[in-house]
Amino acid sequence: MKKTLSVGNRSRKPTARAHPDESLNNKLYEALDSLLQAESQEKPDVPAVRLKSTDSTYNPGHERIILIRRNPFPKSSEYERTVTQVNFRSLKQWCLAGIGDLYPKECREEAELNLLDTVHGEIRAKYKDSRNLYFKHIDVVAKFNEEIVHEYSEGDLEYKRAQWDVKQSEIELDKVSAVENMDRYQRLHSEMRRGWIITKKGRQMVIQAMLLAMCDALPSSEKIHLPEKIRHNLRTAVAAKEVMDPGQLEGLADIPTTEPGVSDGIKAAIQDCAEKLINLSHSA
Repeated sequence: MKKTLSVGNRSRKPTARAHPDESLNNKLYEALDSLLQAESQEKPDVPAVRLKSTDSTYNPGHERIILIRRNPFPKSSEYERTVTQVNFRSLKQWCLAGIGDLYPKECREEAELNLLDTVHGEIRAKYKDSRNLYFKHIDVVAKFNEEIVHEYSEGDLEYKRAQWDVKQSEIELDKVSAVENMDRYQRLHSEMRRGWIITKKGRQMVIQAMLLAMCDALPSSEKIHLPEKIRHNLRTAVAAKEVMDPGQLEGLADIPTTEPGVSDGIKAAIQDCAEKLINLSHSA
């Protein structure tokens, strides 16, 4: 009987069809293993990675589990189990442990791109009501266009009430959408400022997602001033993790602002992101 090994075992049961990321996961594990062996020889007081104790009290199964520091200057007990998949969580662990520069280069871009999925999932979970409000607004608009305009004239009370319902649902949706997308922008911006996103494509994709967040944060009355299909093209590119042609972004430099205040700040962020993307596309 072939032995199927848990995380940390040196040999692995071969599979006929590996997951697309399996080769990268193997490289990450090999890098951890090499680092573990190198540090076991140098024997620093608090190594970046170490094996979990094999004492039966703490490790009944006697598994070979690799632990990583929680920060560059921990106490001997401040370790956590390593993430052995190539994703933003594992990259964050390495960076917090002070060994981010040792993260395998061939895995780095994929791990950075995973930040988009991580933030997207967290924001969707946090703002569940946003989708409900969106569909509610769609229903209100559909009722107005398909029923009210055919059954009542503009001076009728029912017509005016339906117009008011459409406007109020739009305002409500705009408020929630602005908060949601500003939160998304801030999360991405914060990770960029930490200096963990260093590959060219990683930076391009994160800034592209930030740009999309700001475009979606605009009030409905101002979205019409964005270049045609820019939001659709951005959303498609972010989902596919593809970099847009910088020529599609040039129209974002001259967006008129009809509502002062918050919209001015959003417009400035849109222009800043577009400028950064254009400059990155022309860099080496």
